[in-house]
Amino acid sequence: MLHGVTFLWFLTPGLAVPAAFTPAQGLAALGIVFAAFVKGVTGMGFPVIGAPIAALFLDPQTTVVAITIPAFVMNIVQAVQGGVSRALVRRLLPVLLVLVPSAIAGTIVLARVSRSMLMLLLGLMIIVYAVVALWRLRFVVSPEHERWVGALAGLCSGVIGGATSMFAPPVVMYLTALQLPKEAFVSTTAVCLLVGQIPHLVSLVSLRLLTGPRLGMAALFCGLSAFGFLLGVRLQRTISQQQFAKVVLVTLLVVGLSLLRSGVMGWR
Repeated sequence: MLHGVTFLWFLTPGLAVPAAFTPAQGLAALGIVFAAFVKGVTGMGFPVIGAPIAALFLDPQTTVVAITIPAFVMNIVQAVQGGVSRALVRRLLPVLLVLVPSAIAGTIVLARVSRSMLMLLLGLMIIVYAVVALWRLRFVVSPEHERWVGALAGLCSGVIGGATSMFAPPVVMYLTALQLPKEAFVSTTAVCLLVGQIPHLVSLVSLRLLTGPRLGMAALFCGLSAFGFLLGVRLQRTISQQQFAKVVLVTLLVVGLSLLRSGVMGWR
C-alpha cells in the first residue's frame, strides 16, 4: 500500500503546479485531503466526498479532472490487494460491460451540461447515497436477477461517474446486495471503478478537458491525496470505522444539501 501511496506523489511529475492559488482553490484542496483521509480509513468515498467539496469552489470540469487521477491510483492500490476470483469476475461481467459505454456517455454529458445541472446531479446523488447508508436500507439480489440488476447498476454508475467522476454509489449498493466477503467487496469495488475510470480518462483527453491549469490542479491534488490517504490508513488501526463512517455520512448529507441548493439557485 505504501508503494501505491508513494506513486501518488510522482504520478504527474512533468506537470507544472500553479505557483499561486486563490483561497477558494485552497479550500478545495483541503477537501481533497479530507476525502483521501476518509478513503484511507473506510476504504471508499474519495470521489463521493471530494467532488462535492471541490465543486463548491471550482468549476465542474476542473473538479472532475482534479479528482480523477488520484482516485484512479488509489483504486489500483486497493484492486491489487486480492480478493477477486475468476468466478466473481464472471458474475460481474454485466456490470463491467455496461460501465464502459455508459462512462463515455457520461463524459459527453459533462462537456455539454450547465454548471447548475451538474450541481443538482451531484447534490441529489450524494443525498440519496447518504440517506440510504444512514438508514441502513439493504436489499439482496438473488442469482437469477444478478444479470439485469448488475447491468442496471453498471449503467447508472457509468453515466453518473462519467459526468461527475463518482462511479461508486450504484456499484457499492449492488455489491452490498451480493453479500460479498469484506476482502472481496473492497477489491471488487476497486476493479469496477477502474473499469469505469479508464474510458472516462480517455474521454477527458479526447474532449480536451485536460487543460494545463486543470492538470496542474490535478497534480497538486495527487500529492494532497497521498498525504490524506496515508494518514487515514494509519488512523484506521486506532479508531472505530463504524463511528467514523456515521460522521462522514452526516457530512455528506450536509454537502449534498448545499450543492442541491446551489444548483436550484443557479436556475433562477
